[in-house]
Amino acid sequence: MNHGYLAMLLVVTTVSWSVTVSAKSSVFWENLTVSKTVHLKKHIKKNRSRTRWAASRGSKITARYQEKIKKTEPKTKEAKTKKARSCSRVKQAQQLPKNCVKKTRSTRSGIVSQIKYLKSLHARKNAKARYANYQNVGNRHLLGTARSLLNWFDRGGTISDDFDLHRLGVNTEKVKYTGYFTPSLSARKYPNNEYRFPIYGAPKNGHFPTRGEIFKGILRGKGLEIAWTNDAMAYYEIQVQGSGSLSYPNGKVLQLHFAGKSPAKFIAISRYMQKKGYIKRPSASLVKNWMKKNPNRVEEVLAANPRFVFFSLSKRGRSQKTASGRPLIAGHTVAVDTRQIPFGSVLLAELPIRNAKGKVTRKEWRLLFPQDRGGDIKGTKRLDLYTGRGDRAKRLTRAVTGMGRAYLLTNKTARSRSRIRTAAR
Repeated sequence: MNHGYLAMLLVVTTVSWSVTVSAKSSVFWENLTVSKTVHLKKHIKKNRSRTRWAASRGSKITARYQEKIKKTEPKTKEAKTKKARSCSRVKQAQQLPKNCVKKTRSTRSGIVSQIKYLKSLHARKNAKARYANYQNVGNRHLLGTARSLLNWFDRGGTISDDFDLHRLGVNTEKVKYTGYFTPSLSARKYPNNEYRFPIYGAPKNGHFPTRGEIFKGILRGKGLEIAWTNDAMAYYEIQVQGSGSLSYPNGKVLQLHFAGKSPAKFIAISRYMQKKGYIKRPSASLVKNWMKKNPNRVEEVLAANPRFVFFSLSKRGRSQKTASGRPLIAGHTVAVDTRQIPFGSVLLAELPIRNAKGKVTRKEWRLLFPQDRGGDIKGTKRLDLYTGRGDRAKRLTRAVTGMGRAYLLTNKTARSRSRIRTAAR
């Protein structure tokens, strides 16, 4: 047989077989693909129906939930508003409903703080302590009161059932609430071209010069500079507050504590600026803006207030302590005249609540804790409430300013309890 013919026949046969196999293979894969596609389409269709059902079900549930919230929210707001109004209208604190006194974690922390303070006092001092307006109130009595208040906080109840309320002031007289906060000041240990305003410690000879005398250099070269700052106005603000904190470039924070003041009378610089025609009305924002635009007149304006406050530095870091040695509690720590109101006591206070326009919209009953003192606070007619740190706290100082009632709380005596039982019968 011719070898060429055989070779040609083999090639033709191989090609024919390849075509057949290829055709069968393509049919197989086509069928498989079609089968998978059909199955996938069925699966998608099935899941789509389930998804649509779940979505419709979910939307119905969500719609019902939202509808429920919409129905509930007005009732909740209305109830809160109604409660706030009813608490604001209470004429006698002895008739104050149990839910009217605001309770927060800070309230409980404050009560515990007062207990710790009173327990730390020496036994002899504890037994002898008496105060001008409350001759029968010693530290032991205050400790018992604070412990009873902790029980009251945990179990609830009407505050007048367990405590006697001693009104601050005379008869129907109200006290004035003001606020103070912790401002922060950028500082350096040594002066430079930017940080050129000295922060002074108290003179050792006991002579406290006026601001004008200090600006003229009476303290220069005496080594009383404890730090330097670049912001004269912020430093003045700290002097008005009586305390603050210093922030250094390395992240260190030191506390400024009141160390003394010149005996001169305090004069508001905003009044001076209004009188001079620098600003149209007394306003913190107007004062600040004018100072920025007129840096060369800052000393002239600040000198209008002759009172100068001196400070000492504390290395306790960020934790700021009160005059009683206890930590400050924003919204509850209050500075008082300790000749009249003792550290460790607890006050029931009616605080004014103002809206954004400065109008008093309601009153809020809250427990305050006398833990600090202020140089300008004399007697029981003024209470200075600590509002916290930073700009928000600064705004809150204006929001709480106003008149309201205040009571010192003590445990009910046996005689008081017997009267209540008799009245109940």
